[in-house]
Amino acid sequence: RNDISSALPVENNSYFYHSEALSFVFSELLDLPMLDFGKVRVNYAEVGNDTGPQRTTTAYTKNDNFGTAILFSYPTTVNNASLLPEQLVSYEAGLELAGLKKRLTFDFALYKTLSQDQIVSVELSKATGASFKWLNGGEIENKGVELSLGYDIIKNDNLKWNLTANWAKNVSNVNSLAPGIDNYQINSFQGGVSLNATVGQPYGVLRGTGYQFHSNGQRIINAAGYPVAIADQVIGNPNPNWTGGVMNTFNYKGIQLSFLIDVSNGGDVYSLDMH
Repeated sequence: RNDISSALPVENNSYFYHSEALSFVFSELLDLPMLDFGKVRVNYAEVGNDTGPQRTTTAYTKNDNFGTAILFSYPTTVNNASLLPEQLVSYEAGLELAGLKKRLTFDFALYKTLSQDQIVSVELSKATGASFKWLNGGEIENKGVELSLGYDIIKNDNLKWNLTANWAKNVSNVNSLAPGIDNYQINSFQGGVSLNATVGQPYGVLRGTGYQFHSNGQRIINAAGYPVAIADQVIGNPNPNWTGGVMNTFNYKGIQLSFLIDVSNGGDVYSLDMH
């Protein structure tokens, strides 16, 4: 696919992206006991994206008149005539199996995605006369594993009961941001805590005032007997360690009922109530 976007600079407004997939059903060639279906797959994909309108050239903002005086103001966000389209690159490989007359199913996947040239507004020094500027913002990496196992506990002409469990783990990392920037604040909250993209850290880490520690992991205590505090450091990671779930599906003479129990393990939460 090739897109041409009027929201991007003319010299960068055309971007091409594509995907390819290859699979091999090895069960067609191999006679394996109790294996009804077996397939391996590999995929590669690129996805392009543009930005919102009016972010490439700067224009004055027309304000309400002051009496008979016509007023204009300079925008607080500086636009960028050199913006590039965003790009998401992903790789995936997997294995699918089915056995026991297709009552037992298994799916395993490994993946990696790279978000490149993301368009973000970064904060500027107020001495420039503006507060923010639109820039292309580096690279964010996600990689992980997904597992799924299903079994038809009951399977006859009238009733089918299928139980499927899944488990997944994702690891993210901010590989780089815009040139000269090590941290991008996504959002901020009361109490001096913010949500951030920090180079070398998982995407979305919490930053705020934390403690200073000895090499043995114990807090450093000052002469007055209080822990030594350090402002603007990473104090939490909201990303879960892993996620999972169990789905039960019942089919009885064409009527289907299902329910899901899902789990998210780990991840830090900042509570304004507890602050």
